[in-house]
Amino acid sequence: MPEQIRNIVVVLCISFFIVFTSLFLLADIFPTPDANVEKNTFFTQKFDPTVKRIFILGSSQTAVLNTTRVIEGVTKSYPEYMVYNLGYDTDNPKKRLNSLQETMRMKPSIVLYGISFRDFIPDYESKNYFDIQQIKKLPQPDVSINPKLITLKVLKSAFGDNVLVSKSERKIIQPNTPFTETSQRGTIIVDDIEIRKQLAKEGPILIKINAENERVENLKRIITQLKQNHVKVILFTTPLPKIYLDSIPDAEKNELHNLLNEIADEFDIKTYDLTASYEELGIWSDLAHVALNPKSIIYSDDIAGIIVKEIETNSTRGI
Repeated sequence: MPEQIRNIVVVLCISFFIVFTSLFLLADIFPTPDANVEKNTFFTQKFDPTVKRIFILGSSQTAVLNTTRVIEGVTKSYPEYMVYNLGYDTDNPKKRLNSLQETMRMKPSIVLYGISFRDFIPDYESKNYFDIQQIKKLPQPDVSINPKLITLKVLKSAFGDNVLVSKSERKIIQPNTPFTETSQRGTIIVDDIEIRKQLAKEGPILIKINAENERVENLKRIITQLKQNHVKVILFTTPLPKIYLDSIPDAEKNELHNLLNEIADEFDIKTYDLTASYEELGIWSDLAHVALNPKSIIYSDDIAGIIVKEIETNSTRGI
């Protein structure tokens, strides 16, 4: 090997060593947030014992609710209640089980759980073996370091939270929504052309929502444990645009509908099917999410209405 090339290789090796050593050192000083929801500081806070707690569970499709609007809609009639939106990105019944004990220790009076087709994708169908989260699960030393997050955390620590963050990139932090920050993109309503482009790229969700689906069993375990702890459970399906719904086979839509009916009968709980409630409305930020936008407030108002209705039912029964 020519001496010049050898020198270049040596320099590159030294550079890589310095960079990765620095990242490991910075990771100790500025650790990235723990991805495990059950370790979130929300579960260590103290609550007013005179106020009854209502938790909304689910994925990003529930996290985009206007929590402020839901709180206002509920507390206007029942000030003794407070609503917390515990939705977060990529949630599903299997993941939610991991934080269920922490959730129950907060002693909620009512839990609303929002589900949709994506919540029942089997693990083997959702794996991307080129995704860093999957790579990290392979037998190897812990390399759970995100260089971008570490670098940003260092810069923010030195120069403030707004460093290198443009106005369009800043997150929207809603009250009583501890696990999710909404991006500015999530507030923008897109047109049907954009939704069709996304559908062409991603395709519809095709799964079997039946007793053999592990996440159906996970959902039932969640409901069982909540009811055993005297928590009122309400199940609802999150809404989707018509373009997306038209791409899903009727058999699969019926499976989700039948699951709601089955759970309602088995556990004696109320279920609400919002899947197609707003399908014709222009309120979507993308293929699967309602925009966090004043024009989309109907979704949040309806959730508040469901909560108020169920509280009234409890009051009538003397619960």
